[in-house]
Amino acid sequence: MICPHPRRTLNDPSLTNKKGSIQDKHTMTIDLNKDSYLKIEDNENQNEIKRILIVEPEPDIQYLYSLFTKYNDFVKSDVEIVDNGIKCLEYVFSQKVKEFDIIILDTHIHDISRFEVARKIRDKLPNKKILLTTTYSLNNIRNIIDSIGIKSEEVVLKPFRFSKLFSIIESRKKHN
Repeated sequence: MICPHPRRTLNDPSLTNKKGSIQDKHTMTIDLNKDSYLKIEDNENQNEIKRILIVEPEPDIQYLYSLFTKYNDFVKSDVEIVDNGIKCLEYVFSQKVKEFDIIILDTHIHDISRFEVARKIRDKLPNKKILLTTTYSLNNIRNIIDSIGIKSEEVVLKPFRFSKLFSIIESRKKHN
């Protein structure tokens, strides 16, 4: 969860003991007056993921992904964000682009059938780490994800906390 707070709230000396409480309840706290970001330190979620490809059609959510990954040092190297399935497949299968460690794929992309991108990636790269983000219930998509080889633990239902998504990535990394 990302929560904006005015600088007077974040820098108020009488609220110093509350600042930690504010940060504990949010993934990121943004000072609207200063445009600075207070990182939440979480040493347990430090990881070795070097490259993530995020496929998200909504510009606002793309922006939130970029803020969260950049300001929480989740990814030490590259995060690429694309808005459609065709670009995703071009990136994944291009010889010019370095391999991605994980792909976060929204199921509501507009240019290719809902789960076809994941199926095409799994057909060519069966061990590629893919996480799906969706508003569909697991019961409605269970047969589809099973046929693609995606476990229910690799599906994140919207709305979600970014910290939850990245803890799933971390646990997925440990199991591979």
